[in-house]
Amino acid sequence: MPMLGSAISRRWVVSLALVGLVSLFMATFSANWANPASATTGTVPTATPVPADKLAGVVSLQNIPGAGISFGPQSDVTTASGASFTVDYSAKGGDGLYKLAMPNITVSVTSSSTACATVSNTFPDAHGQSSGIFTVTAAGSSCTSTITTEMRQGGVNPHTMSFKVTVNKDTSGDTSSTAPIDPETVDDFTGTIDKPADVDSDSVKTITPKNGGTLSVNTSGGTKIDLEVPGGAVGSGEGAQVSIQPVNNTGELPPPPPKATQGSSSGTFKFGSSVVQITWYDDKGTAADSKTLNRSAKICMTATQADVDNAHGGVSGLGIWRHNGTEWVKLNSSVVNNGDGTWKVCANSSQFSPFALGLEVEPPSEEGADAGAGLPATGDYSPNGLILLIAAFAGVAMVAAGAVAARRTRRSES
Repeated sequence: MPMLGSAISRRWVVSLALVGLVSLFMATFSANWANPASATTGTVPTATPVPADKLAGVVSLQNIPGAGISFGPQSDVTTASGASFTVDYSAKGGDGLYKLAMPNITVSVTSSSTACATVSNTFPDAHGQSSGIFTVTAAGSSCTSTITTEMRQGGVNPHTMSFKVTVNKDTSGDTSSTAPIDPETVDDFTGTIDKPADVDSDSVKTITPKNGGTLSVNTSGGTKIDLEVPGGAVGSGEGAQVSIQPVNNTGELPPPPPKATQGSSSGTFKFGSSVVQITWYDDKGTAADSKTLNRSAKICMTATQADVDNAHGGVSGLGIWRHNGTEWVKLNSSVVNNGDGTWKVCANSSQFSPFALGLEVEPPSEEGADAGAGLPATGDYSPNGLILLIAAFAGVAMVAAGAVAARRTRRSES
């Protein structure tokens, strides 16, 4: 009876070993292949959402009469030397809403320059176990300080909210200083206003030095844009107008900035449902591209449920962006729930240009981690774990059988 090695040619020995190696290779990738959603060329797995009762950020709270609570990042503050102001804040949950009763929260509030501004914090306050209030006092003059609120849940997972305090020069002993212009003391424009050409009259508003003016327009999608220019924003006797024109084709605007490759923020946005061009005109209807107001105007845009759904972080991912002629800049924005399935997003600006309701983009740190090498998902079927386990054992057996056969073949030849 011939030996096993003499009965099997070298070609079959090599084939047997290769089949075994292929089986082992398949089994190695069983975890990825058994789930096509995790394959590098298939659908990217979505990140696990943060529960509503888990800390996801810190927000500043403001009670607006008739509108309810607005929340979001605290805006930078400019104040006089010796003055003080308070900031209400709260924990933000994984659902993007502020929380007053989130458990196991600890807080610290610090000032980067106590010589410029000191801070006194009360936490928790009377509103709940995860909300507080701190008082900032301008201790210096002609200086700046960064106020940082840090929250932790269970002593881990820190989240911060920071804003800058600018303290003006102390002029209490300077008899040459002048008080800010009172809108009641300025003179209104008495000439004739020429409306700008090729602009719908319903989209233009005359602005007076004493009272300023307000303007509201609707976009083609039905969302509302509001603009409020305060009295004193323009000089005494100055004739001025402002227009709001919806931008229906965002391809005509500069694109959002490229997404960051690392860090906790994407540094960019997606266009939401409201994009407009706000333009300032003089009394002759001539656009004044470089006009800067004496007092900032308030711009408010309406966000829909679709905007919230498409923004990373939900409601907290809404904000107003302005193109300053060079780049898109995110403005400090507040968000108020209108109670009808829409949200009012507002920001202040002293200059006019294109404005967009921006939807936050997922930061690179929260994207799916690199899964390494993996087999492509080419269809709906993929072998389950049991089949791949059997393939692994079969591969080991075939490799071993091939090795034994090769060894006996070498013996018979020798």
